[in-house]
Amino acid sequence: MKTFLLILFCAFTAQAQFGLRSPGFVSKLNQAAPAAPPGGYFQGLVTTNGLISYWRMNEVSDGSGAVTRIDSWSGYNLTDNGNTASDAGIITNAADFEDSSTKYFSRADNAELSLGTNVSFSISAWCKLESKPAVASILMAKDSGVSDGREYYLGYSTSLDRFQFLLGRDNLTTSDACNSTNSGAISTNVWYFVVATWDTSLNRMSISVNAGAADVNGSKNTDPPDSTTAINIGRRGVGDFHFDGLIDEVSFWKNRVLSTNDVSNLYNGGAGLDLGSP
Repeated sequence: MKTFLLILFCAFTAQAQFGLRSPGFVSKLNQAAPAAPPGGYFQGLVTTNGLISYWRMNEVSDGSGAVTRIDSWSGYNLTDNGNTASDAGIITNAADFEDSSTKYFSRADNAELSLGTNVSFSISAWCKLESKPAVASILMAKDSGVSDGREYYLGYSTSLDRFQFLLGRDNLTTSDACNSTNSGAISTNVWYFVVATWDTSLNRMSISVNAGAADVNGSKNTDPPDSTTAINIGRRGVGDFHFDGLIDEVSFWKNRVLSTNDVSNLYNGGAGLDLGSP
């Protein structure tokens, strides 16, 4: 009985000293809670530091009229060229492009979506090919198709049957390339999560698929040009190289190279991760 009373007394004493409103109890909670990285937001386990644009592709369209695709991060909204329809995406909806009808999105050149000297960056996107066009099919590109007009280009190469990341252009026939060799052959009607990065500190390009082992080009040593070319999603930037299939959750990060953990968390076991808005 004395032991029971002693335990009860200690419990009441602790409650009085560390009540729910007491500084001691709050301090303990704060010590246990994870802190967000400086300057960023927590979205799952991915800080949004360096995120410039995030096109969720959540808009609803039956393809009968043009529907603007909203950039939920910076307001760099995409113009719909060709009345692009929507379909079920990885998260909510996705844009449904048709190679035969040359649908695509565009955004005029601006400083934040451009590169230049010593500017690292990352692109991530979900996509599902409905067919494999005769020429390379583009997810996202800033490429005019003329000399010194390419900054970056992420797409699918029919000849390689792989996703391909191209960076820079000295003339019409040369550029630095990184191909998703580790992914194996690409199937139609299957969702893929594709991430491309350019790390200026390491002179390294990389491309990964479904958070798998990245393919790397470590010989890149020339910065891409800062062109006046518009951003295009669904085509290269001139009247060819169109995508046939679904594109969803496109993000562009500047001065940020997504880490292996970032990529894994964005992939989220194949479910994707909604980055929200600031």
